[in-house]
Amino acid sequence: MKTAASSARFSADLESVPGDWDGLPCHATCSIGPYSALIYSQ
Repeated sequence: MKTAASSARFSADLESVPGDWDGLPCHATCSIGPYSALIYSQ
């Protein structure tokens, strides 16, 4: 069943920002809706 709350979730582009995280020089945050998968590549 599709509800207004579930259809209002969008995925956006991913942008990395400088800042040490897990020993790496950059990090990013992303949000995806339930039952979704995003594949990012260079």
